[in-house]
Amino acid sequence: MRTSGLLLLTAGVGFAIGVLTVGGERRWWTGTAVAAIASVVVAVAIAVMWRGESNRTRRFGLSAGQLLHLVRQVRRGTPPTDPAVRPAVLEILGRQRRALTFQRRKGYRRLRGCLLVVFSLLAVVQLTSGSYGSGAVTLLWLLLVLLGPLMLRRQERRLDAAERSLGLTPDAPTHRPKLRSPRTSENPESAKN
Repeated sequence: MRTSGLLLLTAGVGFAIGVLTVGGERRWWTGTAVAAIASVVVAVAIAVMWRGESNRTRRFGLSAGQLLHLVRQVRRGTPPTDPAVRPAVLEILGRQRRALTFQRRKGYRRLRGCLLVVFSLLAVVQLTSGSYGSGAVTLLWLLLVLLGPLMLRRQERRLDAAERSLGLTPDAPTHRPKLRSPRTSENPESAKN
């Protein structure tokens, strides 16, 4: 049920984006094409994800629904403490921690900064040229890029809470960005002069 709902939502959003970004007579055809392409891409992504998840569920002896329920509980910061599912919960925590570590890398932050500049310029150009529909969509993308760091911090706090509830200590240096220390001279006497 959720898969078909996700595909319908994808088709609807794809159609809306296609209609809003193109003007003239062809916008209905563009909306239909974007909806079809988005639906196919999401269906393939769901199939690939489902295959990987089914391999993992077999390894832990869980059903796909049970594993997805565990993932939701870990994301909320309240993992189950049942010893039977502990290996699965630990693997979920590790995967989510690695994903957060990847998003904290310097290259990812630079990409986010570039996207902010590109979406800002694109929104200004589209809004000043009178293309309000595509300008609104671009502003929505800009808002999502801006919310990225806030969502990362929230997810980090939830993972820390999940690790604490399992009796684990969050490994601070591996998932938090390192702060630069101010450069100082190695010789304290030269700093006085």
